[in-house]
Amino acid sequence: MADRVYRIVCDEWVQRRHGYIDDVSQVTAKQVESHKRIFSSNEYASILGLVQFHLRHPNVSERFVSAVGDALTSTHSAYRLFEGRTIAPVSSEQNAVAVTRDLAEVKGSKIASASAHLEAAAMALSSGDFPGSVRESIHAVDSVARTLAPKANDLGPALTALSDAGYIHGAMKAGFSSLYGYASNEKGIRHALLDDPKANVTEADALYMFGACAAFCAYMVAKGREFGLLT
Repeated sequence: MADRVYRIVCDEWVQRRHGYIDDVSQVTAKQVESHKRIFSSNEYASILGLVQFHLRHPNVSERFVSAVGDALTSTHSAYRLFEGRTIAPVSSEQNAVAVTRDLAEVKGSKIASASAHLEAAAMALSSGDFPGSVRESIHAVDSVARTLAPKANDLGPALTALSDAGYIHGAMKAGFSSLYGYASNEKGIRHALLDDPKANVTEADALYMFGACAAFCAYMVAKGREFGLLT
């Protein structure tokens, strides 16, 4: 146990904080105090970033992962632990249940790129990178759509092909095409920042897009299985 904790503390110190490895000869009161300062800072991005690093470390115990998930749920936190040991915000208990179900559906489809993009979107949300979260959410939909319509070279044509073939409803295609248009046109999301110092994307925007994209990915996966496009 001591060796496992030491390895995680060392990697966090070097990889996240760019410290020197010889500063961590063992897990001492100095490292404990350093972690306490982060948790006492009330800076949610720093706190969640630290916990997220521990959750995704290969040496972390399942007991720790379970304890974090239980703590977030039992305290009715605005964050939950999702697939891939990823912390992400939720708007309600019902939203948490729905997103958990949708992420599991996408991960079960074995479309690795879509799962990776949704995990990246969740991590970006937790760290406060709202434009990045929207971008990754859209990329997840793009991955699923282009897997189902491999001849398409972009999300728009893929959605059109799936709609024309009767795999998804035209209204669903139109609705998501509008969301895709928002992400494509908003400076700093899919394109580089131009005149604005930062993209005009709020946490509410990113949270909505994350939930909507996870749900739409799950919907397309279900349709793909229904029509034999996915095994």
